[in-house]
Amino acid sequence: ELSSQLQSNTRDLLHSLLAHYEKSGGVKSHPTIGIVARPHDSQIAELLWLKRKWREAGYDTLITTPDQIQIEKAGLCAVGRSLDVIYRHIFANKLDRTSAFAEACLNSIEFRVFNPINAHLEAKTVLAKLSELATRGTLSRSAKLTPSERDAVMRRVPWSRLIMDGPSTNIDGQSVRDFPSWLKRNRDELVVKSNLGYGGKSIFIGDQFTNQSSQIRARPLLGSNSDVSWNDFIEYCARSQNGSWIVQRKINGRKIRNNYLENGELKDEETFIDCSIFTNSGIDFQPQGGACRFAPSIIVNIGQGGGLIPILLQSELKAIEAARRN
Repeated sequence: ELSSQLQSNTRDLLHSLLAHYEKSGGVKSHPTIGIVARPHDSQIAELLWLKRKWREAGYDTLITTPDQIQIEKAGLCAVGRSLDVIYRHIFANKLDRTSAFAEACLNSIEFRVFNPINAHLEAKTVLAKLSELATRGTLSRSAKLTPSERDAVMRRVPWSRLIMDGPSTNIDGQSVRDFPSWLKRNRDELVVKSNLGYGGKSIFIGDQFTNQSSQIRARPLLGSNSDVSWNDFIEYCARSQNGSWIVQRKINGRKIRNNYLENGELKDEETFIDCSIFTNSGIDFQPQGGACRFAPSIIVNIGQGGGLIPILLQSELKAIEAARRN
């Protein structure tokens, strides 16, 4: 039924929500869905599309904000309407901790809030602590990391640390007494990120820190009207509340030649590309596809001037090229 009425990504997300709803004990054939987002969400057009298409498929859907959510005997409701399942489209750190919706997120299965809060997807400090933990045998064992999990972290998670005063370990695994001083001396190897930042605006590439785009974003942080030095920026990060900023080893990506349209002009140039593949956990249904972004700059994010491009398998690309030749 769903496949005939909805496009693939819209269908897969709905299918995932319904599968989680059924697993949590839901019995309605067409549950009411609440999309919870922050006021003036920058992706409201996407959310309105989901609302429209899911309604057309027979599932009553409304978009609401966290402050409108209330807990009743039958579960969650908003503006007087009962909600059977929630699609959460707001970061946990944006919630009022005393709100009803924050309470519901802490009991996601009971109130059927999907996706549930996952710290490693919402706070970069979790990856920084995990990266450090994996390098320390005693601590990794006390945290019950298995050897295979520890190996996976060492191979897949770039070297990451919290920026704090005092000692730490550097990229080579050596102990350093004054971590901020080491960061100041090794700017070109590093990337600094805000723990809760998103949209690419709080990412600073060390060897590009003097660039105008970096300076425009750094000056307000330090309350400066003039250019900010790397050393002053590191000191600012170290003085901030513990865990506010992390540092990672810079991983040099490679550019791929890409054709795209900008302001009505077709461009052909090398760009950085990243892929976020859609996935699911806890149920058998697995979505397909994902989001593929590109940008001329190393920070590949739409908020920093990048764009979206379709994902093509190599076999699909060859088929298109063959069709063009014929």
